[in-house]
Amino acid sequence: MSAHVVRYHAAAPGRWLAVVTDGRAAVVHTGADAQLAGDLDTALAGGLPTALDRLLRDGIASLPSFALLEWTPDLDGTLEVHGLLRGEAIVELAGASGDSEWEASGVTTWLEQRTAGVTSLRIDVPDDADAMALPLGAGAVWVSRLTVSERGSAASATKTSGAAAAQNAGSARAATEVGPTVPLAAPAAQAAVAPLEQTIADLSDTAMLDERRGFGAQTAYDHLFDATIVRTIEEAAVRADDAEAAPGGGHPDALEAGALAATAEPQAGDHDGLTITTADLAAMRGNRAEASTPRASAAPTPSHQYFLKLSTGAEHDLDRPVLVGRAPSVSQVPGGSLPTLLALSGEPDVSRNHARFDVEGDTVLVTDLHSRNGTAVTLPGKAPQLVRKGEPTPVVTGAVIDFGGGTTITVCER
Repeated sequence: MSAHVVRYHAAAPGRWLAVVTDGRAAVVHTGADAQLAGDLDTALAGGLPTALDRLLRDGIASLPSFALLEWTPDLDGTLEVHGLLRGEAIVELAGASGDSEWEASGVTTWLEQRTAGVTSLRIDVPDDADAMALPLGAGAVWVSRLTVSERGSAASATKTSGAAAAQNAGSARAATEVGPTVPLAAPAAQAAVAPLEQTIADLSDTAMLDERRGFGAQTAYDHLFDATIVRTIEEAAVRADDAEAAPGGGHPDALEAGALAATAEPQAGDHDGLTITTADLAAMRGNRAEASTPRASAAPTPSHQYFLKLSTGAEHDLDRPVLVGRAPSVSQVPGGSLPTLLALSGEPDVSRNHARFDVEGDTVLVTDLHSRNGTAVTLPGKAPQLVRKGEPTPVVTGAVIDFGGGTTITVCER
């Protein structure tokens, strides 16, 4: 089963027809051509060139608006998308490196594009969109929007959890059917071992509770565990003479226990007034851990504070990523950092998501998001140069960025 599923938003008949096969789709403004649906279904099986030949059958003057797409999965689970566009159809693609847009409204013939690392895509046409998105395996429908996205995993998760629950239930039943166990007899050699001393540092919280409750006697299972030295708290306490004789020696828990025992006063009902509870031992260990934990240093203050200045006079701080375009939007936010959306309204030459500004360390980076007209950078004293699409390009203070419209952006520093 494919990891991606096609969904469509229905529209009134007679305008935009979508034909979908395995890994390919065609969205065409058909008009009254009723035979086109059957022809495209056959042509798409031969690939995009065959489908384009069918649309060119009556010549380029009669060529309608269309979007022909095919997608193939890569090893990392993303898609490599190849597309041919003409006219009013717009393709929007989302990927780990950002969003991009294909549009060919001003192209005389058609636009051909190819992009890898795509997680989802959408074909929009100028028609009233139905609110409900329905799945489409293969076939022909009248649409206002067509999407390709990852298939949900809710069903498989339900099946997995159901199987795990059944397995756990079976294990529980098996556990209740097991009869009583017979204690193992202790080996004779282990029974002859003389009792050993035990330091307070080796006592776990559970062992201390068991001793106070009367569970400290040897059992037939002692041979299964390591031997532990047992001493009373009074014997384990560190005296001043011992500390001078062996400076720096002794276990931290033993030192703390001795200090607490030396200052403790007998209480009513206590056999000697020197008993240490598990709460006291946990508090001592917590104090030692707190003393050994280094204090977190204050976050370094950035040495540069950059901002973007538009040719209109507006300014925008670069304290977070800035997404620039005719109508910018985000569908995925890498690293959880929500960018600032900077819209250049009324700029037909600027793509919907045109470029992105980021700051890494003390460097400003500008990335062209596969825009139609590209992004030009003019460094101080240099000629304008187009940046490579999809690749972050470092720029310096005073650099002027032009997106092909009337508005430019200058990188400034406070």
